[in-house]
Amino acid sequence: MPGRSHLLAAATLIGAWQASGLAVAQDSAGQFHDSFAGGKPELTWRSHAWPGDAVVEGEAVEDAPDGDGGIGVLQAAGEGPGAVSYAETVKAEDRFALGAQVWCPPGSEAQDGAMSGLAFFIDPGRSADPEEGGFYRLVCDYRFGDAAISLAYVGANIAREPLELERWPLVAQPAPRDAPAGWQQLEARLEQGLMEIWLNGSKLNERPLPVERVITDIANVDAGYAGVYAGHIGEASPAEARIDPFFYRAP
Repeated sequence: MPGRSHLLAAATLIGAWQASGLAVAQDSAGQFHDSFAGGKPELTWRSHAWPGDAVVEGEAVEDAPDGDGGIGVLQAAGEGPGAVSYAETVKAEDRFALGAQVWCPPGSEAQDGAMSGLAFFIDPGRSADPEEGGFYRLVCDYRFGDAAISLAYVGANIAREPLELERWPLVAQPAPRDAPAGWQQLEARLEQGLMEIWLNGSKLNERPLPVERVITDIANVDAGYAGVYAGHIGEASPAEARIDPFFYRAP
């Protein structure tokens, strides 16, 4: 049986997304969620193909944040810099809401160099050349020691060198409310090309950030999926992202 803190965490998370208009069930077109109950994914997860070919998988655990016995895990192993996996959902252009609880303990509990969290406006690229694609990542970032929340764009049109748009030190942000230790409630909301980033129920950016869907190939209009990112630099390999539950609405 899940503990009281787990039930409170799940209720807090679901209530926050309901308040923002985000669905907690796949009950209509454009509204999706995956709670990974019992370690079994509910959505179909695909690989971005670059930088790696991993996909989000379910893992049965006793201490899942929502108390249902399962979480989602994306592992970035091997010599590449990371992995991106997206849910097979509708594509968004200029309006969506995306969120999950992300395993992101403060301090140095994770390996230096690891990054894990969410990805959006994922462009799978052309089937003949997946490296042509791109994506934004919103991650818990340990590259420089203590954890921070980082928003960056990665794409072939900028030689796949991450362009960091904003960064917020985790130690300066509000602690999770009634959530299991180490889990952070991370959310991105986009409305008419302007983005708000939320952490544990508090908005991080003082002003909306301009973010647009990037089409790296004029013949490819698939950009717009949402999913999960796991990456690393240096010796932090393999890296993994742990999430639960995953919510996405693209009206």
